Amino acid sequence: LARKIKLWVADNIHITCTIGIAANKLVAKMACDAAKPDGLKVIEQGKEEEFLHPLPIGSLFLVGPKTEELLKKEGIQTVKDMSQLSSARLQELFGPARGHYFFQAARGIDDSPVQEEPEKSYARMGTLQKDTREKEEVEKFLDLLADSLEERVRASGVSFRHIGIVAITPSLKPFTKSRTLPQSIPFPEARRLFKELMEEFLAANPQAKLRRAGISVGWFDQQKAQGLHTFFSKTA
Repeated sequence: LARKIKLWVADNIHITCTIGIAANKLVAKMACDAAKPDGLKVIEQGKEEEFLHPLPIGSLFLVGPKTEELLKKEGIQTVKDMSQLSSARLQELFGPARGHYFFQAARGIDDSPVQEEPEKSYARMGTLQKDTREKEEVEKFLDLLADSLEERVRASGVSFRHIGIVAITPSLKPFTKSRTLPQSIPFPEARRLFKELMEEFLAANPQAKLRRAGISVGWFDQQKAQGLHTFFSKTA
């Protein structure tokens, strides 16, 4: 199923993705991190500690730089080192909630539910054939991106009221501009606004040329159970 999902994403959204599979969400997420980029990693049930314990402590989910620094002062370099601390000691260091979480996480234990999160935006980005700021070339390229994005929007059955562009110059510095409307707009209006925002960027940066450009829509007002949801239903 994971391989089918990777193929579906590549064929329909035109990007790569990495998948981690495990008996719980925490270990699956860390397996995913370990398999990047464009990988697929499976941690069999019962082998959570075998996977986790050699990892550096900074790789454990919710261990940020400050937490990592504190743990290293305690002599904790790996996830296995953390697993040897008592729950009481971890709660002394981080409080009851986080201490209990770290005690379980170091053992690959996680009972948090998997919850679906709605997509917040759709985007398309690409590289122009040559660096340019010529209006005709830029608008032609934006139309190509918009064709692909419109197909994605229609397949998902969403309406939107936020649009944005990203402009990347030959120095690889990204610039973004966006606009939020009071109500959802039809896609032809979004096409016009993509071009308008890009014109504003080029006018404000008279020496800039485009190497890459992107467009996006968001702030969805509704979303039908299509796209990847349909894929899961058919696969199931």
